This record gives sequence, C-alpha cells and structure tokens, in this order.
Amino acid sequence: MTPRYSILIPAYKKTHLDAAIASVLSQDYEDWELIIVDDNSPENLSDIVLPYLSDTRVSYSRNANGHGAQHIVENWNECLKLARGEFVMCMGDDDLLMPYCLSEYDALIDKHPGLDVYHTRLVVIDVDGNTRSEQEPRPELESAYSMLWNKWNGCRQSIGDWLFRTEALKENGGFVDFPYGWASDDITVAAVARRHGIANCNVFCYGYRMHDAAITSTHNTQLTLGKLEAWDAVSSWLDIWFETPPANAEDGELRDLLIQHKTSYISSRKRGDLYHGLTRSPQSLWFYMKCPCGVPRPVVFALWIKRLIVG
Repeated sequence: MTPRYSILIPAYKKTHLDAAIASVLSQDYEDWELIIVDDNSPENLSDIVLPYLSDTRVSYSRNANGHGAQHIVENWNECLKLARGEFVMCMGDDDLLMPYCLSEYDALIDKHPGLDVYHTRLVVIDVDGNTRSEQEPRPELESAYSMLWNKWNGCRQSIGDWLFRTEALKENGGFVDFPYGWASDDITVAAVARRHGIANCNVFCYGYRMHDAAITSTHNTQLTLGKLEAWDAVSSWLDIWFETPPANAEDGELRDLLIQHKTSYISSRKRGDLYHGLTRSPQSLWFYMKCPCGVPRPVVFALWIKRLIVG
C-alpha cells in the first residue's frame, strides 16, 4: 500500500544517525516509510541502520559512487526517486523529528487541502540535543514570494522543516541542485509553492542540529568558493523565475521588492560566506584575492581586516 508520508534521510555521517532514525520510529502517526540512502560513506552506516530494518517501513541502500558534499542535492534526489508516499520530506542525517511531527502535518493538510507545500517550525539544537534558538513564527498561509521575502529578511529555515506533495516535487524535477545544497531549500520551496502557496504550522516539529561538521558551519577554500558559485546560480535562477507574472497584486508588489533587493541580498550572502571562510582560514586571503570569487578585491581585503579586528 502507498504510505501517506515518505521520509528521506540522505545519509553520510554516523554520529547522530541513530537518533535521527529513532525519531522517525517514535512518530505517533504510523502511516509512513523511511528511505535511507548511504552516499558511499567511509563510515560504516549499515551498523546503525541494520537493527531498524526489522520494521518493514524502513529501507536502506548504498550508492556505489558517492555524490559528495558538493553534489549533496543529487543524493536528496536519489532518495526522492524511491519515494512512494503522497507527501515527502527530506531530513538531515543528524536532525530530529518531534514525535508529533507527522500528526501536525496531517492536521495542517486536512485544514488546507490541495496545496503542494506545507511547513512546521524548527528549533536549532546542539550536539547534545539542547535547544539553542527557535525559528520565527509564520503566517498560516503565505505565497512563495512571501516566503522568499521573509527569508531574505532574516527568517531561518532548512530543507527538513518542509513537506512537499511528492507528485508536485517530482514534476518540478526534484530538489533544485546548487553546489553544496546552498539555498537549494529556499529555491525548491519557491518553485513548488508558486501555484498554490504554503500552509504553515507554528508548532515546533523539527530539530535542526548545528555542529562543527555541518556544511553550514564548515569553511575551507573549496567549499567557500562552491558557496559563492551557488549564489551566482541562485541569482540566475531567480531572474528566470521572476519573469512569470504573479497571480495577484500583493505578490506582484512582493516580486518587485525581491527584484529590487536581489543584487544586494546575494552580495551580502556572498560577503558573509567569504568572511566566515577568512575567519576559519585567514591565511587564504591571497587565494581569494587572486581567484574569481565574484567579490571585488577591495571587499575581500576589507573583510580580512574586519576579521583581524574582530579576532
């Protein structure tokens, strides 16, 4: 039988995988499947997964060749190919679902049927599972334009706190693929939610784990350049997306604001990623000064000076 929900875990890291899987099996809503795809990890993930395979709702496979961090979204889409559920969500291999996550989604779908994208709030947790911060509240219903505008003005989100209608996500070509998955969550939501908008549940249902091994926290020259490249790809994607007129005047005004602020937003994100890269590796200044990173050399140097002052 087709399950109501497909939960995807594109897996690579072993440390918190057991807790992630256990959080799915702890759901108070039982009509789901869990799809774990091991991206040819050097760690022995099968030791973690095998005890859970006694539950027929859990499946596990291993890629013969890993996609790697730069092409992490390709593994998201490998998982998506296997999804049979009516709705699908993609969670990190170190994140957590609250026990009532799927029940809250089911109530939200019953209240607002016919949409392609649903959302619950996340809490940011540390390596020990302690809450460090909370995602901002959202309106119960909003458009893709509203989501982007709120994101650009400081609202946090990850791929794991979104639920997609599987058919709509697959029709969209799957998760939008940018290097290192940078902004792939925002843009995938914008693409899939454009027709019908988003329903938000303001209950905290997802735990997003921040730690030094996470891509969001990691910075080296190759990864930083990949993130800067991703922002250029995001900018080009948005230019095409903005060409389609919104369905109503309110979204038209939001689209105009997004177009007006796009260049400054992309530039600020690129500067932020470059600054963090310099913070982790100050000796890489000359590398960024000489390479085509898309940030003017005086700005690169100013960020390096800021890093020295801040320490």
